Amino acid sequence: MSVEPESVADLVRSSMDLLSPAERRVGRVLLADYPSVGLRTVAGLAERAGVSGPSVLRFSKRLGFESFPAMQDRLRDELSSRGGGPAERFVHLSDHGTTADLVRSSVALIAESAQASVEAIPAHELDAAVDLLSDAARSVYLTGGRSSAVIAARFAELLAWNRPRVTHLPDPWHRGRGALLDVRRRDVYVILDIRRYEQDMVDLAAHLRRQEAAVIVVTDEWLSPAAQHADVVLSVSGRSASPFESLAGMTMLVEALIVPISARIGAPVHERMRAWESLDRDQKLEP
Repeated sequence: MSVEPESVADLVRSSMDLLSPAERRVGRVLLADYPSVGLRTVAGLAERAGVSGPSVLRFSKRLGFESFPAMQDRLRDELSSRGGGPAERFVHLSDHGTTADLVRSSVALIAESAQASVEAIPAHELDAAVDLLSDAARSVYLTGGRSSAVIAARFAELLAWNRPRVTHLPDPWHRGRGALLDVRRRDVYVILDIRRYEQDMVDLAAHLRRQEAAVIVVTDEWLSPAAQHADVVLSVSGRSASPFESLAGMTMLVEALIVPISARIGAPVHERMRAWESLDRDQKLEP
């Protein structure tokens, strides 16, 4: 089972370090409002990015397209695919092969897609995320939507083993509203949002941007609209052979981030883990 062709967003992220400053501005604007802003005219996209029309044309060619209209054709194809839900994708489900064949090929597709998308994340975005999350002087808050909430909880648990001041917000607009009233500029908020994207997550990112907190958005290859309000965007493929989006890639990404975070913090991590384990033992009931 082969991996689907790279999306325009994939191409932008993998090319970001090779673009000129003007072209990079076009790329960031496109990723922040993907893919609709890319379907504007050359002049409209140039105005949105604050660059010249020729910069937009050079940008599309730098991504490997023969012309700007060719890039827009690819975006329209993606937009058509993006709109489909599980019911629509079910008709394309293959039943060829044995059960073992289908399971193994499905795992291969998920793993290959996730790895390719993680490799396309610009190094400076990963560095920025690790810098923010390993700074023990900052408070970190994590939340997610209906599907991604379980990964936000897992990420919060792993971070709490490594550093203090980590809070999971399962319902930030209601039970967690106090955290939104007391936002500080040095706070870090991690928002996990995959399609179909949730307005609560987009509104939260916009609120935090107004409060000048640092915002990390972890999303899929289509990019949540919350990304336009983020300081750091980490996107990973949710492609799968089933009608449903896979959470495996996002899980792999957040668990992999723990490695450089732990290394950056250093010795205090070991001390905290020993204290955590000691506390666990102290809380056990006597037989």
